[in-house]
Amino acid sequence: ILINSVVYFAVAQSARFTVNEDGTITDTATNLIWQQEPQSIMMNWYQAVNYAKNLDLGGYNNWRLPTKRELKILANASIGNKKYYNKRYKWLNKSGFKNIKDFYYWSSTTDHTDPYRAWLVDMEYGHEFNSGKGPACYVIAVCSGG
Repeated sequence: ILINSVVYFAVAQSARFTVNEDGTITDTATNLIWQQEPQSIMMNWYQAVNYAKNLDLGGYNNWRLPTKRELKILANASIGNKKYYNKRYKWLNKSGFKNIKDFYYWSSTTDHTDPYRAWLVDMEYGHEFNSGKGPACYVIAVCSGG
């Protein structure tokens, strides 16, 4: 019953996301399945790729880092809600995610001009940033389901 209450609350906050009972959350606009509670430890891009690739969650084994586009779509899901315009991570947390931080998250997208750089997306403002792959940032994994 508690799980149903949590699911109901998340749907009431935003019909955009459906909280599953397996540690995942589905974006109904993109049909992507996200890790509901991202890793709380920051890591470099190489570690992030490995972490997502080896994640076993919700019965899925095809986890990966999201592309820059997928991460931007997630970060910008709160657009239109002025209360959360510059606090997108808070809106995501109220919409069923857990522990989204107000910092940069790695994408799988490598810079096309420099293979040692990759794109990050800021979950506070939705900005994208190109960085070397060495700095420690947060990670959230995504999969396409089945």
